[in-house]
Amino acid sequence: MKRLFLLWFFFFAPLHLWSQNPYSYTLDKTSGLPSNTIYDLFQDREGFMWMASGEGLCKYDGTKFSLFTTPNQTSKSGSNITQDRYNRIWYINFDGYLYYIENNQLKALPQKNSIGYYEFGIIQNYLFTIQKEGVEIYDLKSLRCIKKIPLATAQLKATHFSNDTFYLFTDELIEIDSRLNCKHIAIPQAIQDSKSIVVQSDSSQLYIVSKINGQLHTYKGQKFEQSNQFKGSSIQNLSVIDGNLWLATTNGLLAYCNKKCTAFFPNQNCATIFKDRDQKYWIATLNNGILYIPNFNTILLKSDTKPLTLRAREKSLLIGYENDYIAELNPENLELKTVFKGESNHEVYQLFQDGSTTFMTSNNFKILTPEVTEINIALKDITKVDNHFYAFAASGVCGFISSQNPPQLWQPLYKNKLHEKNGPFTTTKILTNVRGKAVGYNPKNKTIYFATHLGLFRQTPTQLKELRYQNKPLFTQKLYYANEGMYLLSNANTVLKIDPLNRISPLQIKAIPASETIKSIKVIGHWMYLFTSNAIFRYDFSTQKTIKILVITPDISISDLTALDGKTYLATSKGLIMQPNANFQEEKLPQFILNSVRVNDKVTRKQMLNYDENNLSFDFSVLAYQPNTRFPIAYKINKGKWIYLDDQQRSLKLSSLAAGDYTIQFKIENLEKTKSNPITYQCTIQKPFWFSWIFVVLYCLLFSILVILLSKYHVKKLEQKNAIELNRIQLENNLNASKLTAIQSQMNPHFFYNALNTIQSYILTNDKKEAISYLNKFASLTRKILELTERSYVTLQEEVNTLTLYLDLEQARFNDDFSYTITIVDSIDKESIMIPTLLIQPFIENAIKHGLLHSKGTKKVSIQFLKKDEQLQIVIDDNGIGRKRSEAINLNNRKDHISFATHAIEKRLEILNKNKMQKITVCYIDKMEYDEPTGTTVYLNLPMKWK
Repeated sequence: MKRLFLLWFFFFAPLHLWSQNPYSYTLDKTSGLPSNTIYDLFQDREGFMWMASGEGLCKYDGTKFSLFTTPNQTSKSGSNITQDRYNRIWYINFDGYLYYIENNQLKALPQKNSIGYYEFGIIQNYLFTIQKEGVEIYDLKSLRCIKKIPLATAQLKATHFSNDTFYLFTDELIEIDSRLNCKHIAIPQAIQDSKSIVVQSDSSQLYIVSKINGQLHTYKGQKFEQSNQFKGSSIQNLSVIDGNLWLATTNGLLAYCNKKCTAFFPNQNCATIFKDRDQKYWIATLNNGILYIPNFNTILLKSDTKPLTLRAREKSLLIGYENDYIAELNPENLELKTVFKGESNHEVYQLFQDGSTTFMTSNNFKILTPEVTEINIALKDITKVDNHFYAFAASGVCGFISSQNPPQLWQPLYKNKLHEKNGPFTTTKILTNVRGKAVGYNPKNKTIYFATHLGLFRQTPTQLKELRYQNKPLFTQKLYYANEGMYLLSNANTVLKIDPLNRISPLQIKAIPASETIKSIKVIGHWMYLFTSNAIFRYDFSTQKTIKILVITPDISISDLTALDGKTYLATSKGLIMQPNANFQEEKLPQFILNSVRVNDKVTRKQMLNYDENNLSFDFSVLAYQPNTRFPIAYKINKGKWIYLDDQQRSLKLSSLAAGDYTIQFKIENLEKTKSNPITYQCTIQKPFWFSWIFVVLYCLLFSILVILLSKYHVKKLEQKNAIELNRIQLENNLNASKLTAIQSQMNPHFFYNALNTIQSYILTNDKKEAISYLNKFASLTRKILELTERSYVTLQEEVNTLTLYLDLEQARFNDDFSYTITIVDSIDKESIMIPTLLIQPFIENAIKHGLLHSKGTKKVSIQFLKKDEQLQIVIDDNGIGRKRSEAINLNNRKDHISFATHAIEKRLEILNKNKMQKITVCYIDKMEYDEPTGTTVYLNLPMKWK
């Protein structure tokens, strides 16, 4: 579609921008300022900014505002902020009462007769203030009134101090110098007639302006001169900056230089202007907070409509607005004239200039030549390939636009593609069914790059191929040619470079903090501009340096920029910003100030701390006044690693520190990571007294003595306990021996009774020979038993001999049907083994009396002495009737019968085993054959070394 361009747009009368002022940032209540009414500004020696606000005196470090008030203030609003030699900050409220900051608290100077607001003065060690009776002079150190100078205060117009002199304007000028000498000087009639004046000074002279008629007088060398007259505004304050006089008025600022006035901010009710150490300007207003101005050369040009896109055009600037409107700006006189005005009211979001041809996109894509050619595509980006030959990216298609035949190099590709004629221009489709995002051309390798929603494609005259990064599709927002390569911003917000060989690598831009995300880029000449949420940076391809050119605050958005004739122009939501490139400088490192160190929540300056003073807290400030600027802040302890804090963090707490020496360092890094000199705090946390070597030695000594005493005590207690135990065991053993003796004494009569019965039987049968033989054996056995009665232990040989005599006697009781055998293995030493006396005899007696006596047939008893597992095993075997049957017979004969031998054996073994590690054990085996008892076997086990 085509239509003629309306030529008469070019002949419109020039349209002037309706407002221009230096670009400023606003600090108001939304920024944390206590009040939007500010009367005075001041910067102290450390670099903190002070404001006299409608809510009182406040301090600002670039991050937070600290308000100082006291309950006894007559009013909070005031002005005339200054600092004395003792680093106290002073100001006077509008009731005429002075206040000062000391130890971070607001205090009042004792005054009784204030007559209202007049400037006070501090000259060396003197404080000058106005009271009803005149001038009161205080000693600055003690704050005691040391002198009073009478004065008719009814005629007082103004006071001022400068160059070690305190000036009082009444119907004359009174000068009080540092020696407290007074000098009276006549003043011009015009000043006398003025009821209210404003006074300011520089190093050489005073400036006196009448608030009524704006008449300016200067005073120098005790002479007054009348100068300019300022009309039209109420003058509220004067400032002298760089030798120029600034007048703060109800209708903005007036800069007076070389007898000429320049007006700024006519819609602001200004109270004063201040220039800080970094050469930045602060303007206090009575209704809009503070205006912070980096420099007066950066101009904001406001207009009724918002600019969106910018392109340089020879010596002028093309501006695309939000209402389908393009204008041309003359940078010399800042005049605008219309280039194009559409009817769609769409924003001009794409603007490209090539010579006299303008390409634009609003509701549709248009080419102005000056005829207007409309092409029905949503063009996103366009770049020049050759004369009259362009590549474009649009929603749905990417390709070429040309007004003539393409260059020879591109003709083969051009011929094989679909073409569409639009007036004098032909559209060639290279990629279809794609959403084009950006396009770029590299003349070095003759390659066109198309960024689409499917990835990045490179088109040479002969080949179309996808370009991948790290084996993945590359999604791109912007494409620009510079430095023989293509630079792009990926959807991952990473800046990449494509060299002529199509190798892709990330561009290292160290100056941008990691916390800043790159939202967009634009290349103009040998510079790349990088847009983040908080700032705009400029990267120089030749030097590889990056500087910040503009801070972006939340109340403004930047849509485009361009460069022309040494200036950078930015299209913003507030209007057009024009900034000279000469103003771009590397950002200064802010000042780090350690305000206070607290130990256990108490402010201290001590460096030698007790062991329990181990909770440290640091309160610090980072003096960086550029709004929305962030600097990395880090700290480290001793030789540890640097630990970075949050951008807005202004305190650090270290709790429960161990004893030792500490060096705690703080540092700030600027955007290029240039290290500043760290701020260092050193302290020593002493060890507890119980860790001192003297205490340790004494403690070890006392502990050793205590251990020795306790050891001796326990040894003594143990010895006593052992002695008691030994006595107990000895008594018990004696008792046991007595019991055994008693038992043995009981056993001997029992045995004798049985033996006598046997002799009696022989006599009754008149068997004298057997009776005499038996009686001899009985006598030998009796003598043997009597010998052993007093002994607890006998040798095995002696025990066997005794048993033989006993068995021979028992054999005589039977009619030659009883036999016995005693067997001892050769490995047993019968003479060295000791056993309890008469231990075995009761077991043999039980075998004969209860087992063999009631049995029929041959009766046998065998006794074996064996060695088994380091024990002496005695096996007593009989072929009697067994224990169960014998017990039954005994019960039938005597129901109350209890075997004496059995009871004696059990009792004796219990006593013998008591307090012994190795026990005597007895095991009875009832022998059976065809369910009939065939005898009993007794296993008696004794320790080899019993005694």
